[in-house]
Amino acid sequence: MSELPPPSLLLSIIIVSFNTRDVTRECLRRVYEYGAGPDREVIVVDNASHDDSAAMVATEFPQVVLLRTEKNLGFAGGNNVGIRVARGRFLLLLNSDGYLLPDTLSVTLTAMADNPTWGILGVKLVSEADGLQPSARMLPSPWTKLLVISGIAHKFRHSPRLGGPDYSWWDHSTEKIVGWVPGAFFLVRREVFEAIGLLNEERYFLYFEEIEFCLKSARAGWPVLFYPHAKCIHLGGESSASTGKVTRAGRQLTYLRVQSEFRYYRANYGLMKVLQAAGVELFWKGVIKLKNSIKGGAEARIKREDAAQTMELIRATLKKDGYGREIVGAGMPDPPPERLNPLDAPLDTSTDGLPREAVKNRIINEDRHLLLNIRRDLRTHFYDWERQGFWVMLVYRFGRWRYTIGSGLLRKPFSLLYKFLFKVSQILTGVELPCEVPVGKDFLIDHFGDIIVSGFARFGDGCIIRNGVTVGLKRVDDPCAPQIGNNVNIGTGAKVLGRITIGNNVDIGANTVLMVDVPDDHIAAGIPARLIPKKKPVTVGGAQQS
Repeated sequence: MSELPPPSLLLSIIIVSFNTRDVTRECLRRVYEYGAGPDREVIVVDNASHDDSAAMVATEFPQVVLLRTEKNLGFAGGNNVGIRVARGRFLLLLNSDGYLLPDTLSVTLTAMADNPTWGILGVKLVSEADGLQPSARMLPSPWTKLLVISGIAHKFRHSPRLGGPDYSWWDHSTEKIVGWVPGAFFLVRREVFEAIGLLNEERYFLYFEEIEFCLKSARAGWPVLFYPHAKCIHLGGESSASTGKVTRAGRQLTYLRVQSEFRYYRANYGLMKVLQAAGVELFWKGVIKLKNSIKGGAEARIKREDAAQTMELIRATLKKDGYGREIVGAGMPDPPPERLNPLDAPLDTSTDGLPREAVKNRIINEDRHLLLNIRRDLRTHFYDWERQGFWVMLVYRFGRWRYTIGSGLLRKPFSLLYKFLFKVSQILTGVELPCEVPVGKDFLIDHFGDIIVSGFARFGDGCIIRNGVTVGLKRVDDPCAPQIGNNVNIGTGAKVLGRITIGNNVDIGANTVLMVDVPDDHIAAGIPARLIPKKKPVTVGGAQQS
């Protein structure tokens, strides 16, 4: 199974670089300061970087064997490029953000030479402040996954049964045969590659490639050792943090992790393990979503949306990837198409197919989506069920939704219920917002009381009205109704009367009586209102000032 040339050196150090020029420079500097020698070679594989990493290596470290790829092949593919030309008896896969210490190589090479049955060796990974990072791990399983994502492993980190896969209950002071060691410092005996082959670049782009390699090594009789008497500084996450695609809301990384995990289980344990692993994460994300649907606040909303997106991504990945079946083809895989958040997705605003009475009252197709609009209004009101503005909007949305019912006979009981709820809402909150008033998304009624809105006014998206506001004259004809643009803030006690057009991004001050049109980006203040242009940032000497 060997794809390697005959050995002629003691050690080959293989470093894969992807847009980590400055980090790679420091990594190489330490390699040559602490690990250079005539019986060693350093191979750098530039994984199609676009930050001049390869040019830096060629210029500053001409003794390096520099290999350039035409595209990003990932961790496994990039390392395999270097492994195929390596001439060492031992091969060290070293992350570009892994920094050697003075005795790291001498100690580990001696240990491997003295223990010819060891196949793979990992060391203590530490931060720059010498804090211990996860350096030795059990092989993954659905059970350990549940312990980690549920927080049980962290809470019971001193328990061998519940402490999770990182051996958190162990002081890492003795040599130990483990399931796998991270690829940041991955010292491998040449015979292991000859026995089981290279890293599986066809199955994995990122994540789980070194886990499967360690599993195969152990099965072939070459155990994986954690060696506590040497250290390597590991910065962590540099390559994945350097590309916009990967860090876009974590979606690319999550997809790669999920895809690799399912492929690992399918290839080594079968379909049942894939379903168990997917079920564990879907279950726990469902718990998080449910919990934060009950709670209010911005933090709960973020957690709920993150959980929903992860669940959607897991389901899409299972379907796209054939439940973990290996799909041949190297390179960066594309995640499934991103599902739009239904709260932010634009809806059809035409009136096709609506009853004639709905068209007459300016009801649009978006008003069919009662639950979605209620959820939007709840978000707009900061997920606070107790805000009276939310309950006003709840009655308003129900009133508009009833018009989408085609049969007048079926609509009648809903109309009677709406009229009752409207009157109760008006009495309890002091807000009169007839359902005939078209309002946009994110319409916030802040505070409550003495708010009167004409039945023919129009509001754009992102408007705010506060207590004591009168918008339009009550029950007047359409020509006299105000037209209000997007992102308009109407202050407490303001009066907007008559046929007035208010532009976008306008602030109407407290107790202002507005009787003239207001163009975009103005402030209206005073009685009668005085119009003041909003200040725009001014560039002075290359810097913006307000």
